[in-house]
Amino acid sequence: MSGKRHNRIKMLAQSLALVAGLGLSTAAYAVQTLTQTQTLTFTPTLFGAGPTVETETFNQFDTLGGRFVLQSVEVDWSTAFNSNITATSGSGNTRTMQTTASFTSSLTTAGNLFSFSNTISGTSPNYQLTGNTPPANVATFSVSGSGIGAFDTTTNLSPFLGTSTIAVTNTLSNIQGSISRVSGGNGNQSLTGGTALGSMSVVYYYIDLLPDPGTWATMIIGFGMVGASMRRRRALAAA
Repeated sequence: MSGKRHNRIKMLAQSLALVAGLGLSTAAYAVQTLTQTQTLTFTPTLFGAGPTVETETFNQFDTLGGRFVLQSVEVDWSTAFNSNITATSGSGNTRTMQTTASFTSSLTTAGNLFSFSNTISGTSPNYQLTGNTPPANVATFSVSGSGIGAFDTTTNLSPFLGTSTIAVTNTLSNIQGSISRVSGGNGNQSLTGGTALGSMSVVYYYIDLLPDPGTWATMIIGFGMVGASMRRRRALAAA
């Protein structure tokens, strides 16, 4: 092996070591982990309205021709109600009352990609109704409750991939509310108001195979330093 060729190989090895020392390896700079979140909110429904069905859609994950690689999908879902309920008395008796409200919320997708079902219920504190002339016989208060669910997958990602959408159906059923007498005289009472709702978020965790601008700048500076180093070594070798 000639001396010049040996020197070129040596300079190349030293330059590659310099690149590695600057942290410019493909493994370190070619990928970055990102997230993309979409949120759906389902319309509130009046208690006593009976079963309601609502369908919304969220976007599948677009790989942009393979630039993005999907790693996992997380779906978070919650249902809740927060109701202002008015109870009235139809007699002059003083009574202690309680109000209970509940509903079932079921979230599904076509092909049963994921599904949730929660029954939510809540009971008010005791309250009193007195008199038979409004507004003295009106009691207004809040009943609230919530339920949550989660779905996470790192294996069956294919249904989420594409440029189309995924339909999600939320069914509210068994929506009901009732007033019960805890103590005191009999009389009439009625329940008005109350809403139920649901929300869902889908999170895509993915890798972007292209370096970010800061990484590009670092790589350019690094290769410039490599070039300068090689030129300097050639000049020294020639001298």
